[in-house]
Amino acid sequence: MSKSASQQVGTNWLRSKIKLWIVIAVILVGGVALAPVDSEGRWLQGWAAYSLMLALGAGALYGVWRLTGQERSPAAPAVTAFLLCLTVGAALRLALPVVGNPASEEHQKGYWFYDARVRDDQSWDLARSGRSLGLAFTGGFSGDQDRYPGMFALSAGIYRLVSPDAHRKLLIVILNAAAAGCSVFFLWKAAREWFAAAVAGAAAWIFALYPESVFLASSQMREPLVVLSLCMAFYAVTQMRQKPVRWLPWLGVAGVLMLLIHAPTALVAFVALFVVWLLEPGRRLSLKYLALFAGALAVAAIAVLSLWASLPALQGKDASGLILAWLQNNFWWQSKDLIEVSVPLQGIIEKIGARWAWAPVLIYGVAQPVLPAILVSDTDALWIMRLGGTFRAVGWYALAPFLIYGFTQVFRAPAGERRAQLIWLGVFSWVWIAVAALNGGGDQWDNPRYRAIFLLWQALLAAWAWQWARTRRDPWLARWLWIEAIFVLSFTWWYITRVTLTFAHPDIFIVIGFDLAAAAGILGVGWWRGMGNVKRKT
Repeated sequence: MSKSASQQVGTNWLRSKIKLWIVIAVILVGGVALAPVDSEGRWLQGWAAYSLMLALGAGALYGVWRLTGQERSPAAPAVTAFLLCLTVGAALRLALPVVGNPASEEHQKGYWFYDARVRDDQSWDLARSGRSLGLAFTGGFSGDQDRYPGMFALSAGIYRLVSPDAHRKLLIVILNAAAAGCSVFFLWKAAREWFAAAVAGAAAWIFALYPESVFLASSQMREPLVVLSLCMAFYAVTQMRQKPVRWLPWLGVAGVLMLLIHAPTALVAFVALFVVWLLEPGRRLSLKYLALFAGALAVAAIAVLSLWASLPALQGKDASGLILAWLQNNFWWQSKDLIEVSVPLQGIIEKIGARWAWAPVLIYGVAQPVLPAILVSDTDALWIMRLGGTFRAVGWYALAPFLIYGFTQVFRAPAGERRAQLIWLGVFSWVWIAVAALNGGGDQWDNPRYRAIFLLWQALLAAWAWQWARTRRDPWLARWLWIEAIFVLSFTWWYITRVTLTFAHPDIFIVIGFDLAAAAGILGVGWWRGMGNVKRKT
């Protein structure tokens, strides 16, 4: 080795050591900062617990970064996702007991979501009881813990091993924040395998900054781990041309994690991934891989159907009717609450008839959280809830036009640019968005949360749409943005006049008709101009 080469090796070694000590220092300082946030006392034990959990999270991020190619591009959005979720989680933990709803138990305990409070409290109770963590899988708990026991058992295990002396709630937030950061790496690598770096980078940033995802990962919810397992599985499928040792373990880990955390997602996800695999360009069906996927689907189906068959509302149903009955039960139970509190929906359903109630619930659910409503109505709501709702709504309204535009453009993509897979992911994304709206009863909490489970493919489709419009200077994206702007402005006006009553308040059907006419006009003029351009070129 030459002298210059030896010096370079020494310099690189020194730099790596410096970076390592910087990371260790940041972790220790982070432990110091988080220890007093929970107000549990025992500062030294809190510092040790949080420092250990931060070290595990940083180690997970570093390990996945090395696995996915050690590229710099995904590092920034991944670290941003981790720090953003952790910061928001700590801020909510401090703010909600002070400025939240004093009558809300979850707010007074620092939780943004009701489900997070129920699951986390029960996890702490199990952790300090000394009983086996396997009890999490036996049922008998309130909420949905008996149906989705994986997050319950994992949280209890962390509390028992890392923080046996006090209920330090942010330990699970660190877990979810690290899951969000690792998901970015897996998504970026999968997207990079399919598309150019610009698409992969845009998908990573969309995923990292999407507000609904941030709120979920800054809480003690199960969705961040579900999304992580989906990103792992998608990464594995995109690596199948490599040796099995490169992708098979990740597919197995993802499948087990999904079954333990949220079994219904496992069935849906593996069906979607199976189609993605089948549509791979140049695919020659391999009986080995076909059998592998078929086996995974069979396991997922058996697990999900067995789980659902045990639910009281579904007992006595045969296998073919379980899924339909589950969706119907969820729709009618949750949409009933939504209709009772939404006067506009009540008026629409009265005019169209109860048998068509699903239609306005579906449309209203896709629009949730409704940005005009959050900006104008419910002025008595707590400012922290309105602020959070505004961020969630702005995130969805920023993403939705790209999903609509992307779905309309994937059919124009050349066959060699994964057109079939893009069409499938576009169809799947919008079907899932509709199912989430109906299954969540069109509400502004469960519905957007279900929708965000498959954020990875929504982010990928939106990133592809952005790149497609940018490189081709396609005017259709701007047209869809104009349609959304008109929708937001018209309904903002409708809500303003409804609240203030200082101006004429138009009937909601007039507003809907105006929006439909405006959309038809914009799309019609766009189509006419496009046909004119085609004729001039020919």
